[in-house]
Amino acid sequence: MSGSRLLAPLALVPSRLPVLVLALVMTLGVGVASPVPARAVAEPDSTAPRELRTEVPELNDLHHAIEGMWTDAAGRHDFARMRAYLPDIENATEALAQAKLPRVLRDRAAEWTSAVDTLRAAVSAYGDAVRGRDDGALLEAAAGVREGFGALVESIHPPFREIDRFHAALHPLVHGSLPAGNLAAIRTSVARLARPMRELNRGVLPGWLSSRQAAFVPARRRLSLAVDRLTAVAKGRDLGRIRAAGDSVHERFEELAHLLQ
Repeated sequence: MSGSRLLAPLALVPSRLPVLVLALVMTLGVGVASPVPARAVAEPDSTAPRELRTEVPELNDLHHAIEGMWTDAAGRHDFARMRAYLPDIENATEALAQAKLPRVLRDRAAEWTSAVDTLRAAVSAYGDAVRGRDDGALLEAAAGVREGFGALVESIHPPFREIDRFHAALHPLVHGSLPAGNLAAIRTSVARLARPMRELNRGVLPGWLSSRQAAFVPARRRLSLAVDRLTAVAKGRDLGRIRAAGDSVHERFEELAHLLQ
């Protein structure tokens, strides 16, 4: 068993991730796991329309089970309690496997499905370890479940929340009003890009992504300029030009998001 795997913070769940993940990021010290302070946990944006929210409620149920297993049990080497958490983790994982992504996240369905399969395999290995007698293997399997959960959230949430908010605003334009050619709806959708673009322009990359700053800044600038051009073009009635400007915004956004994967 690798000691470093159990003692290091979870690399796959950095502090940039929203809500449920931030609460799970913890450092396993000398027999005690320390959760991230509550003030580091961001709340979901409940003001967004339901179809544009990026939360998957089943993730919260699984988070609670894994956090209990890791903090209350594994961190204290309480192997009996670790085994007792198995039904909750198994049930929450199976519920998650049946969950449907909200519409705004469905372009990430392939990554999500792959991550769910990986997590289910990790939970299966945890179950085997629970039924065995090797406590070292049980700790190793618990770390695998924790890592699998982090990778699952990684599959649908971008590196920092400003990207997530811009994506939520862009989605109805790219997949709704723009293909339909409804000028009034297009102008409404374009107007809704302004605030998340301002937030994105003010956003600061976390330290662990500092090596990508040199590429990130010009990519963000290209996206901002594309949004400005779309905003100007959308005031006219040339649908061809508007669609081309919208496609440019989408392309620049994907370029930026790719830098942070």
